[in-house]
Amino acid sequence: MSLPFEIIIHRAHNFVAPENSIEGILEIRQLSKNLRIEVDICVTSDDIPILCHDMSLERLCGSQLLVSKIKYTDLPKRNDNVAFVQLEEVINKFPEQSLLLDLRTSFLPEFFLGSETIPNEDPTLAIRLLSRIREIIPDGTEDRYRFIVTNLDHRPIVRDFFPTFEVDLGELATRVNLSELSTSSIIDILGSENNRMYIRFRDIRPHIIQWAQAHGISIIANHSPSRRSLKNSLMMFEKCYGWGLSGLVASPVDEKIITKLKL
Repeated sequence: MSLPFEIIIHRAHNFVAPENSIEGILEIRQLSKNLRIEVDICVTSDDIPILCHDMSLERLCGSQLLVSKIKYTDLPKRNDNVAFVQLEEVINKFPEQSLLLDLRTSFLPEFFLGSETIPNEDPTLAIRLLSRIREIIPDGTEDRYRFIVTNLDHRPIVRDFFPTFEVDLGELATRVNLSELSTSSIIDILGSENNRMYIRFRDIRPHIIQWAQAHGISIIANHSPSRRSLKNSLMMFEKCYGWGLSGLVASPVDEKIITKLKL
């Protein structure tokens, strides 16, 4: 169930534990079990969905291999000495945990941190990933799991597999439209049947908030991972809450925010 203001914990980690890890989820749940956690989902060559922000192993493992070109059992250990975790393990271990599943279906520069080249798109990637996730996530869990994609063309594909689930469009996909809100239609920006928009915190302006309110669009602000600190999270929370936004994707957060939201 969505809350009036939603805090979403970015990359499934908070203060100490590594990103996209079981340890990170456990740390968040010690703070509150009612927070939605954003997890990044890549697929391996043997079609196993794993928690991983990058589509290459350069930043996390010092390898130029693509996640989608290597079997799960052949994945190297991460530089932080944490093993890559399967989405199925997360869902089985935390069956009541609300998740925002950020699907890696498009080769964007932001998903190849530390890599010098970006490979050509793989047209099979979305189908391979979603076919496997469909086996993991059952119907009747729509209030627990929400999807997000960074390619507007991939949103209908997710809807084909999960017709009763919410499928959002990520901030990277809508960023280019912020300067053209007055001349673009809602469907051109967000696709059909979508009333939620993710925007970088630093890009939010009064006219964007007014445009969203006029069109019945909820805004969720995204923080910048490069400016990750509790001080920034608290500042962004106070501003977003005061502006009447619908939520914030950030990390870390502490008891002060949890107490205010009565979570």
